[in-house]
Amino acid sequence: MIPQISKCAVFLGCLALVAVLVAADAPTEEITPQLPPHNADPLHEHQCKHNDDQMLSDLYHHGMDRHNYKNVHQSFASTASKASQSGRSFDSTAIGFSNIRIVLRTIDVDNNAKVCSSVGQTISDMQGGTLTCTADDILTPAKRQILENQVLPQAIALLNERFKVDPVVGNLKVGSTSVCYLHTIPQSDTTTGVANADYVLYVSAAPTSGSTIAWAGYCELDASNNRPIVGRANFSPRYLINSTATALTQVVRVGTHEMMHGLGFSYSYVSNYKPSIIRNVTRRGKSVFAINGSATLVAGQNFFGCSSLDGLELEDEGGSGTQYSHWERRNQYEDVIAGIVNNFMYISNITMAYFHDLGIYQADFSYAEVPVWGRSQGCALTTTTCVDASNPGLGWMFCNDATQSSNKCSYDNTGYATCYTATASNLPSYFQYFPSQPTLGGNPNLVDYCPMVLLGTVCSTTSSSNDQTPFGLHYGTGTRC
Repeated sequence: MIPQISKCAVFLGCLALVAVLVAADAPTEEITPQLPPHNADPLHEHQCKHNDDQMLSDLYHHGMDRHNYKNVHQSFASTASKASQSGRSFDSTAIGFSNIRIVLRTIDVDNNAKVCSSVGQTISDMQGGTLTCTADDILTPAKRQILENQVLPQAIALLNERFKVDPVVGNLKVGSTSVCYLHTIPQSDTTTGVANADYVLYVSAAPTSGSTIAWAGYCELDASNNRPIVGRANFSPRYLINSTATALTQVVRVGTHEMMHGLGFSYSYVSNYKPSIIRNVTRRGKSVFAINGSATLVAGQNFFGCSSLDGLELEDEGGSGTQYSHWERRNQYEDVIAGIVNNFMYISNITMAYFHDLGIYQADFSYAEVPVWGRSQGCALTTTTCVDASNPGLGWMFCNDATQSSNKCSYDNTGYATCYTATASNLPSYFQYFPSQPTLGGNPNLVDYCPMVLLGTVCSTTSSSNDQTPFGLHYGTGTRC
């Protein structure tokens, strides 16, 4: 590794807009990880639970028993609540699209009865259950300030500059005070309405279980074009930290991810309201869902360098809160709509194109961010197994070193890395990459058990204590592998 100060300056200049996130890829219950000799500093893992929340929200609109939502969701999702057209115009030829105006309602954040104020307190999780507050769950004044003055405005700004809608004319009137389940909606929002709004987001700060940082979903659709116009979101206080730029950016990007679900990145939404852009495809020996809208296809073909790409895969692993409502993480590891927090969480051309293909948004692609993972890898990345001797070009992302004995540069050249592998039981044949070791696969979640080249030691550490002079390895600001 040699210093490349000018190259580093350009690279970090780009990253100023997208701060680096390093997340721990915790194994599933079936996997016993074999950790490499060099580990990056891990942040926690966020597994999205969008589908569970959205099913609850959809069913609530129809007065259904929330405890039976898994069985009856598909029958009722297509009739999700729609607002009346009173006071609205969606004549794009007369008005034209303009940047989406998202208005916040933080009534539940400011209501002490709905947030943790003491250890041991029992409080609603805003989804029909209760949780016991820990010290980390307490919404301190500092955490409230982080949420209301930093996280929410920054996440909304990322969406506002990227997406345009046919604007609401006059005030946006919410359908009822109960349309967002347990979130508080003032009566005035249903009568007078909300001024200067194309989407109203009701926010809470209740504790969450597991590694969930935040969750969100849409509550109400417009009758004229099925665009989500009302949504709800919850942010866990334990993750509202801004001690570093990385920590704050992580929460902002997760917030952006969840708000995107509320705007329509959802299997339940696309399958019911834009079924023409979702299809079944066969990839690597299995049947998966893929998005094949025209803009999404062009974005994917250009990004991967694969003119024959016939759809962008949706995630088929994980629980009901992850499957089908995220991009396939194996292929789009760094995308903001991957199912787990990872590295940069780029708002890519592909993600923006999905919203463009819904027909209710216009995307400003000049704001698209370009991931490193998968770029210009050709059709092989999406069509062939991740460990394939006939496609050695994939070796900078995937690996076939079952012993984890070798080091190489990480896929983004920010440090040197090791092959992450783990043992797993009952791997299907299409996830078996080592013929002599059928239980050996990869460690990271949601990547088809692929063994991956993941960052070990970061080159740009300010300390040179890791220098290995005999091998010519030097560390310091601006260095690259």
